[in-house]
Amino acid sequence: MKTNDGKRMNAETVKVGCFQMLLVLIFCINYIIVSMNHALPAFHNYTPKFYCQPRNTTSRTYGCQIQNNWTIESNSSTELEMDSCSGDYRFAIEPGENSVVTEWILICERRYLTYLASAIYYLGALIGASIAGILADRIGRLPVQAICLYTQGTMAVALYIVQSYPTFLALRGLQGIFVQGLQNSTYILSLELFPSKSRTLVALIMQIAWAIGLILLAILSYVIPDWRILQLAVSVPTAITDNTRIPAMATG
Repeated sequence: MKTNDGKRMNAETVKVGCFQMLLVLIFCINYIIVSMNHALPAFHNYTPKFYCQPRNTTSRTYGCQIQNNWTIESNSSTELEMDSCSGDYRFAIEPGENSVVTEWILICERRYLTYLASAIYYLGALIGASIAGILADRIGRLPVQAICLYTQGTMAVALYIVQSYPTFLALRGLQGIFVQGLQNSTYILSLELFPSKSRTLVALIMQIAWAIGLILLAILSYVIPDWRILQLAVSVPTAITDNTRIPAMATG
């Protein structure tokens, strides 16, 4: 921010007013987006009761059907667990209920794929945390914030229409990069708008927004049992946040 004589104004010399508080409230929307995305794996990986439906019969056996086979090689025995379901696994779900697990049948011997999705997302978040600060110093806080905000929103829409699990994994990894970049740039910019004596309060407000995001996600997941629609609903705040019109304040 510049004064009337063209000199840069340090945040320590600025009086806290309605303008700064309004910006913090706008940035809180970004934090709500971040918190919901970080907690989404818990709802993506929801696993309802499932059963094995053998072919040519109406009997049901709930849970994974595993049989132990013993093999003997070179005077040593090895126990192998193999899927013994002679039909298809099906889920005991209500109409309209759908999670990533139920859509791609990530159970039993495929269960590890659910953990892989979470690992890839948070690996992306780690990468985003590493590069967001560097880019923010080079090209500015607001440009990085805007890029991360709208790119992660685009990823959310892409996840709504994705049809294969490998593509889902790739998109979630990319989304993790930009979601974490959004968090870092938003937090830094929010603090830099205020003098140091007010930054504890600002940080507290941002964490309250984080908690609100988790509460909203819990409510949305109860109302929207389909993970695709839930993913789209989480991206709605992106459409109402126009960070490109927020004036930047230079500190230092």
